[in-house]
Amino acid sequence: MKKSTNVLFIGIWILLLVILSIQVSGAEVKGKSSITYPTTPEGVVEAFCKASFNPTNIQRVNDIGDIEERLEFTKEDFIGGSDCFHVALAYEVIKVKKSTKEAKVKVVYHYLGGLCGDGSFSIRKKTEEITYNLTKIDNVWKIFAPVTAPYISVKTAIRILEWEIEQYKKDSERVTEVRKSINILKKYRQNSKLD
Repeated sequence: MKKSTNVLFIGIWILLLVILSIQVSGAEVKGKSSITYPTTPEGVVEAFCKASFNPTNIQRVNDIGDIEERLEFTKEDFIGGSDCFHVALAYEVIKVKKSTKEAKVKVVYHYLGGLCGDGSFSIRKKTEEITYNLTKIDNVWKIFAPVTAPYISVKTAIRILEWEIEQYKKDSERVTEVRKSINILKKYRQNSKLD
């Protein structure tokens, strides 16, 4: 009786493991967050861009986008550091090339300017194209290049600058510079397509 109970117990565990492995390798893969992990290279790049552009976690907005969420879509050691961040009015994800294990996805950013660590903002309107390289690891697409500073929305830039005012409220010179940047950005916010 004890032997048959052990066999039944082991059989249930094996069945449970098989069911779990089927779910993980299925069409939709759950990441670390509560979102459903994208199944296409374009979907991964779109989710990566959105995590920077309009982060869902307001508490981490001063990290220039949701770093944890962005890392979910990349191979390890992908996120680089920068003193300035790209502010864009909008972006478009365009499929370039795909094979069974590698893909290239182009993103066209409608670039507005640079937001630097001192709270200054400089306007340099242009269109920028970045081609992200992806690889398939365990049936999941991950970005591995290029490492760039994040592209953030005008709304996110304003939120970051408002946070800076709170952090540096005793530094009147810095607060004045930050307020100038906020005023410039607010003029462009109404033109932002994805804000």
